[in-house]
Amino acid sequence: MIVLKSHLLSSNSDHVVLRYDAECALCSFAMTRLVKLDRRNVFKLDNLPITTTACERILEIETSDKQKVYGFSAVLASLDYLGYCRIVSVLNFWPIRIVLEMIYNWIAKHRYRLQFLGFFQKYF
Repeated sequence: MIVLKSHLLSSNSDHVVLRYDAECALCSFAMTRLVKLDRRNVFKLDNLPITTTACERILEIETSDKQKVYGFSAVLASLDYLGYCRIVSVLNFWPIRIVLEMIYNWIAKHRYRLQFLGFFQKYF
């Protein structure tokens, strides 16, 4: 079950930390685009800890009151916070969500290979 902004961000939450793999060009590009959409400047970017293995490096959101959301749920929560509620409700429909979670997990696991093969190069 996804935790959307109404549950993720409490009234005293003044910022949201987005932790991502800063060594990954694809991840860095996505986070830069997400921060550009954030007109209220609530998202703060942070690199994942070095102790995290490459396969475990997925997007993480942490609010100021230490609530955490990971992976594809973090993507949906970020989009929901930015005001894309209708898109999030469609993406959160269970058959669509299951497929998108599988795609997200596959890309997260193989993102360095995709970069090496030249995918996404025209966007960087």
